[in-house]
Amino acid sequence: MFEGYLGSALRLVRVKSCKTQQEVLFELNKRTGSHFSPEHFDGMEKDIEVFSTEIFDIWCGIFPVPKVKILKIAQHLEQNSHRPEKELLEEIVREIEYQRWKNSQDN
Repeated sequence: MFEGYLGSALRLVRVKSCKTQQEVLFELNKRTGSHFSPEHFDGMEKDIEVFSTEIFDIWCGIFPVPKVKILKIAQHLEQNSHRPEKELLEEIVREIEYQRWKNSQDN
């Protein structure tokens, strides 16, 4: 399954939302009452550290993105994990740039 890509999906949503790691970490710690360190949070974003579904749900709530979309991003990352990292990153950057352009046109 694609659970191993949830942190990466949340990292992409964070970047797309123009939030820093520190902003999201502060909000996550505040909402959960936890004291995740920056290093631990970085590991969670890189799918090195495991986190519970409760933490996932709270983390998703920080962003104005439906949880279903985050799950689809994780699934997409898993399906494309065989592709070279550079190619994937270029595609992600193009998608983010398109979404920013689209949002600026809507405003």
